[in-house]
Amino acid sequence: MECPSITAWRVARHRARHQLLERGAVFADPLAVLISGGDSAQPGMEEDAPGEKNFRLFMAIRSRIAEDRLAAAVRRGVLQAVVLGAGLDTLGLRGPHGKDGLVVFEVDRPAMQDWKRGHIARLGITAPDTLTFVAADFERDDLVDCLVRAGFDPDRPAFFFVAGRRAVSGARQY
Repeated sequence: MECPSITAWRVARHRARHQLLERGAVFADPLAVLISGGDSAQPGMEEDAPGEKNFRLFMAIRSRIAEDRLAAAVRRGVLQAVVLGAGLDTLGLRGPHGKDGLVVFEVDRPAMQDWKRGHIARLGITAPDTLTFVAADFERDDLVDCLVRAGFDPDRPAFFFVAGRRAVSGARQY
């Protein structure tokens, strides 16, 4: 089965390292280390390559802003969230607004979705009922059609978050 992209691993690694090195000071993600395979905690990983700390903190800030905006949207009644290019993102797995009725649609390449499902199963993580995996090829598939087939309601408001650059570079214009 195909592994996630280098970008997906890199983002997951930075999120995990933020939990370990800054103790999640900017953005707390209790699944980050586990989902990254724990590689971020291996000996010798305490040192940053040039620019790595800045990028790691950028990723933490980006996640914090997105999830703060999502929380505000949920307070306004938005109960659908779409994570484009989800990769190893953990928002849907953590389900921070599940008790409020938020449903998260994680969209990524079919091979990535299959791999991620197997990966979380191997880790003993059960996806909550509030998470829906949506397989879509951003270069070929109609995103709205894929989402609707997965249960997304296009007539209700939704919060969209772009997690992966492939989602942006391959997305068709609407």
